[in-house]
Amino acid sequence: MKRYNYFKWCNEDNLDEKGATIRKHSKNICDMERAMIDSEKRVNFLVGIILFLGLINIILVSVLFKIR
Repeated sequence: MKRYNYFKWCNEDNLDEKGATIRKHSKNICDMERAMIDSEKRVNFLVGIILFLGLINIILVSVLFKIR
């Protein structure tokens, strides 16, 4: 008499779905990592601009007070 393993069948049926789900999630994770790197670059750029403009303001204010 040949025995059948129901649980083995279940695992084989879902194997492709699990792989597809893992690939889809890993693609989403990669996309989110890229977006995070891009946003970090933008934040660093904006912080640099703010610091530069703050320095320019300090220089302009000091020049204005020296003139008076």
